[in-house]
This record gives sequence, C-alpha cells and structure tokens, in this order.
Amino acid sequence: MDHNALRRIPALKDSSSAELSLLAAYAKTKKYGPGESLVSMADETSRLQIITAGYVKVHRTSVKGDEIIVAIRTVGDFLGELSVLDGQPPIADVTALDSVNVIELSSESVRALLSQNPKIIVSILVSRLREATITVSEMATRTLEQRAAALLCSLARRHGAEVRNGIELPPIFTSVVIASLVGNSKEEVSRTLSKFRKRGYIQRGARAKQIVIEDFSALDDLGSN
Repeated sequence: MDHNALRRIPALKDSSSAELSLLAAYAKTKKYGPGESLVSMADETSRLQIITAGYVKVHRTSVKGDEIIVAIRTVGDFLGELSVLDGQPPIADVTALDSVNVIELSSESVRALLSQNPKIIVSILVSRLREATITVSEMATRTLEQRAAALLCSLARRHGAEVRNGIELPPIFTSVVIASLVGNSKEEVSRTLSKFRKRGYIQRGARAKQIVIEDFSALDDLGSN
C-alpha cells in the first residue's frame, strides 16, 4: 500500500515511515457503491475503516422509524474504531452516499498493531475523542444559529468549492442533513437557514437544495461567538 495515501490521513500525518509500513502490512483496500452498507448495527464482526474517497452517512433509526443522520464522514475519517476495541456491536449504521474507497483493518489486525506499536491506534482514538468533545461542548453552550453557522463554515472549509458568488457545498448537505448534524428539527433549521439567506450569508446553489455560502466572514463570526 502507498505510504503517501496513509500520510494524507490527518491523524497519521506525523507517523514515521516505519509506523506506516507496519500499518500498511495489515491493511486491505475495499470499494463500495452508492447505497451499499459499510457498517451495520447487526454486524457480528468488527473492523476499522479509514475513508480514502467518497462520502458516507452514519445513521440510526428512531423509535418512530425515522432516519437520524448522526454524521457525514469523508476522506481521512475513521469508522468502527470503538467496536474493534471493546468488541461490542456498532452503535450506528454506515451507508455509502457515492463511490467510496476505504482502507480496512480487522479487529485482529488492530489488536496486533496495539501490541506492536500502540501509537498508531492511539492517534486515531485521540482525533475522534477531540472531535466528540468539541461536539458535546458546542451542543451544550451554543444557540442553534451559532451551531448552524459553525457547521456551515466547517463544511465549507473541508468540502466547499469556490464558485463565482461564494463557496458551494456538495449537494449531499441538504437542510435535512444539516438539521441532523446540529441536533434540531428540520423545521427549526429551515427557519434558521431562511434567516441566513435574508441576511445575505447564504443562498441557493445551482441545484434547488444546494447551499452557497455568500458571506463566509459574517457566518464565521457568528459561529465563533
């Protein structure tokens, strides 16, 4: 496996060549098509996956039968890290939104890496723990407008494409997805996005449900407060 592909993963960028060689020795590559399941809550075996191309949704089903999108993951993100460590079933399903490539490690491979060079696995866990801590903090201390603004700016930095009138988000980030990611109802988030449009922060993109961030600076200031 190409070491450069592994080094492009943020959590592994400071790893040595020897550490990447060790990881590459255990890793396999796998491809998924749109709509295919990468992880199921019914899975009896666990594995760690690192996304190298494409988008996936992490989702659960509510008691009413509604889909709740927990997260959107893409290049450099990890899947299944908890299950490979504690042996418990996955806490959510993961489905490909487009063509997805992953680097995959079995639970046995992860345990072998832990015994030979724990730094690699610790780097992965620390990156996810930091992300989870930030998310919990924002949910507890920020208003819906602040969280929505911060999320849109984060998505723009990571996934946005510059267009004539601003920064365009991929079409997968609809108001329904935004609502799930900020933890509010679609109706509340739709009203918030409508306010942002009236203030000139965002506008509709080339497709009806696509979002273009027109005034990134103002939105960033709101999200940073």
